[in-house]
Amino acid sequence: MQNVNLESRVQAAIAADRARFSVLQVITEPRAAFAALAERPGYWLALGVTVALLYAGFALQAAAYHHVSFLDDVASGRITTPTAATQQPSFVQDLVTWTVNVVLLLVGVCLGAVAVKVVLAVWGHDTRRRAARAVTSHVAIVTLGLSAVAAGVVFQIIGAASFQTYADLERGTPSLLLLFPSMKEGFASAALSAVNPFAIWSVVLYALAFRSMTSLSPGAAYLTAAGIAVGAALLRGLLGLVVGY
Repeated sequence: MQNVNLESRVQAAIAADRARFSVLQVITEPRAAFAALAERPGYWLALGVTVALLYAGFALQAAAYHHVSFLDDVASGRITTPTAATQQPSFVQDLVTWTVNVVLLLVGVCLGAVAVKVVLAVWGHDTRRRAARAVTSHVAIVTLGLSAVAAGVVFQIIGAASFQTYADLERGTPSLLLLFPSMKEGFASAALSAVNPFAIWSVVLYALAFRSMTSLSPGAAYLTAAGIAVGAALLRGLLGLVVGY
């Protein structure tokens, strides 16, 4: 009996270690990551990594957004005597803005978990809520965290002064929006900007997750994953409709 208990504890410890490494494996070995999460779904560490990457990305993007916001305020008459002080918000203001954005994006991750559970239920698979949250939080490392850092790096390379409008910011990273250079800010431009390499990456990750956690066929898994990506793009479009970019 003691040997059985010891073996059970060892197996549980191995499963826990595999789940912790899943935040790295979702990038390097996604099949192994989702196999581990199928045995022991966890999401807090993945959410923490995503939040850290988001803050890093926002910090890299800040100069470009400050520049465009300043030009927009001058053009609209909200600033009539431009100074260096009005052009550069304080770090506290930036931090508050970034935190609000992070919270909204994490709410999106939670909604994504609900969508995963509902969509898989349509296929006849009763997925645990914890497993659905584990999948969406790990995919968010790529779709939110790494994409934010990548955009920030691109903005740093291009230079803040190269951006004149919010539409320029949306076109700063590769997406379908680049095919429509004259499109103005709004629902369509925001939705198209969400169709980018990281969104395609997310389709592959979701499909691999569904294959690891359910008995879906490859075609059904990729179709479901693509539907979730389209839904995310539409939500990004609605956000663009509300905030204007």
